[in-house]
Amino acid sequence: MDRNYIANQGSGALDEVRWLISKLKLGQNVSIQGTPGNGKSSLVRFVADIMGKNLYSRACDVNDLISDYSGEVTMHNSGTQLSITPLRLALENGGIFLNEETSEMSGSIQKGLSVLLSDDRLDFNLPTIREQNFKTLNDYKKDGWKINEFCYVETFNPSNNSVGKDNFEESHANRLASYHFQDIDSLLSIGIELQKQDISIPSLEKCIEQRGVSEKLEFLNFVEGTWKNFKKEEVKLAKAYSYCNSDKLKENFNNIVEEINEVNSFYISLAKFFVEVKSCININSANTDSLFDSSIKSDVKNLRLNSPTQRNYDSAIKTYEMFKNEGFNEDLIKSEIASEQIRAICYGAKAKKVLNGTNQLEFLESIARKYSILVNDSPNVTF
Repeated sequence: MDRNYIANQGSGALDEVRWLISKLKLGQNVSIQGTPGNGKSSLVRFVADIMGKNLYSRACDVNDLISDYSGEVTMHNSGTQLSITPLRLALENGGIFLNEETSEMSGSIQKGLSVLLSDDRLDFNLPTIREQNFKTLNDYKKDGWKINEFCYVETFNPSNNSVGKDNFEESHANRLASYHFQDIDSLLSIGIELQKQDISIPSLEKCIEQRGVSEKLEFLNFVEGTWKNFKKEEVKLAKAYSYCNSDKLKENFNNIVEEINEVNSFYISLAKFFVEVKSCININSANTDSLFDSSIKSDVKNLRLNSPTQRNYDSAIKTYEMFKNEGFNEDLIKSEIASEQIRAICYGAKAKKVLNGTNQLEFLESIARKYSILVNDSPNVTF
């Protein structure tokens, strides 16, 4: 497979890759919720590769019309034309339709898709340019569309202070199997980015297991150099992926931290900064992190900020390695990265929001100085 994805959700045998494959095999509609930047869409694209399915995606907008999904007939020159949408292509080709950011999806769209997501899917109407204005999916199936192989997946971003969205229509929510995506553990986040720099953390690698999926979409484990319950001649057909075992992460915590510190202690300081910021936004997204403890916990709650994600680690570590290779001063590199990340976390008007006699920007600067990633004589972050 071309995509590289490290499964890190769930516990034990049922990780998010296996969960999603099992639901799609059963023909269930799926909803995946979680903060942006932690791999929801990457998971769906990775699973599409495993299952050999084409993926068609679109991002929701509050002003969407049902025709943005179903297509519509419009006048064009002297005739008519039918717009082709990602949903139509997924239905025609038996692909996965990824409906992203459904926190922006209106109630009317939810109701408009209700038949498509029900057991009566074949009764769902789509426009046509032939004699009749609409045809059912049952009619399109007779025309060769692979309706039975179609899969529906949606992702949405809950609000900062909640674990979910509370304004879905009941008729929509009840038609979805839901999965709550946890934030990636900070030690794994660091390891992923260091791996891109060809820097190895041996104790973290001990926490990574190899799992596989057969051509029949059966789940397999790689044990003692071979695929368990897998015929030798079929090994070349296995689609392997990596899984980070959270229990092993806890067992090897001290060694992992020590090895990362040997590479550069800045990365652990950066991670602690991100975790404390998360705790100020939503304590539930921070207290499951392996680095979270009483020294990180803040009394400030429910800040309206952009929660740090894997993208922040990616940007920060790439920037650090680039400047380090160019020979820049260490304190200057740290302060530049801290300033860049603070700007991203409190982008725009969020920076000047009043907070206990100061504002959110200055509050973030104080946290950054606590972990010495913004040194005391550094200038304040500007916008």
